[in-house]
Amino acid sequence: MLACIASTPMPMMCTTLELYNSGATRHMTPYGDALVNYMTITPMPINATNQHTFHAIGQGDLPIHVPNASRFTKITLKDILHTPDITLTLISISLINQASYSITFNDGMCTICDSGHKLFGHFL
Repeated sequence: MLACIASTPMPMMCTTLELYNSGATRHMTPYGDALVNYMTITPMPINATNQHTFHAIGQGDLPIHVPNASRFTKITLKDILHTPDITLTLISISLINQASYSITFNDGMCTICDSGHKLFGHFL
């Protein structure tokens, strides 16, 4: 499994942590207040790789700022699960790839490009 952690400034001068994870099948976040178009859902159990079970209680869209060298690129993750018991935002590499973006890990760096090879993210 490949993973990379990024720090993103949020509105109101907060900072969130994102984990870009090759093993995740869904985007998830503990930051329910940051979700746009939020709606509650029937609690859905999710099993982590360490056999711990936690629950998604809502979903919505999450605007994030992807680190891109010395600046940030704003993107919105769609249908992200609100999972208050996790400690950081989990970003599914497979879902980013399905949205026509490529993600590569090389020399400790994570690079995200769109289908036209425009750089959207580049970080440790």
